[in-house]
Amino acid sequence: MYRIDKKFIFFLAFLLLGVLVAMQARSVLNINKQKTSAEVRLEQYRVLLEEEKKRTEDLKLQISENEKKKDEYLKGFGDNARQNDYLKYMANEIGRLKLISGLSNVSGRGIVIKLDDAPAREIDNPNFLIIHDQDVYCVVNELKKAGAQAISINGERLIATSEQVCAGPNIRINKNRHPVPYEIKAIGNPELLIAGVEQSPKINEMRNFDIKVQISKSNDIVIEKYSYEISKLITSLEVAKK
Repeated sequence: MYRIDKKFIFFLAFLLLGVLVAMQARSVLNINKQKTSAEVRLEQYRVLLEEEKKRTEDLKLQISENEKKKDEYLKGFGDNARQNDYLKYMANEIGRLKLISGLSNVSGRGIVIKLDDAPAREIDNPNFLIIHDQDVYCVVNELKKAGAQAISINGERLIATSEQVCAGPNIRINKNRHPVPYEIKAIGNPELLIAGVEQSPKINEMRNFDIKVQISKSNDIVIEKYSYEISKLITSLEVAKK
């Protein structure tokens, strides 16, 4: 047998030990490196999770605020809707009152009556040959009784305070003077209006003295609104206290 040098044996032993130590150290380093990498990823995930939590909380807060705004908008919309309904009702009511009181232009079916003085001739009382305020007043009353909804005389809209007053050879209507001929427009059922006027004793009387009375139907009568300052007509009126 060959003699083995002790130094060589020690060299191999230390070499093997060094290799083992190196391998062990590398293994430990790899484990630590893997552990460090996992911890980093875990920390990253934790940060992302916290960010998502914060974002979720922000979204919840935003949703809550939007819900409050929605409720406020809906409440406001409801109030506005009620206000709009009330305003529409008031506008319709004002329109209806203006229509009834003669403060709106109106149109519809009705009749047109034209009155003119009789031709001049010698009679005992020449006043029977001319049209007087009472004649026009009687015709207007017959129209009202027959259901006339709107009446005008020579373009003057008749309202509750209108009157026909004799002013010499003219008639004063709404404080304005109008000479003959007179054109009376009335909106309503044409048949009823004509029947009411034709049965009037005043119409028969005027015709007996040759006063011109012409009555015609119309499907498109336009009567203008009362165009004067109505407040001047009620200066002496006050609201009665209950």
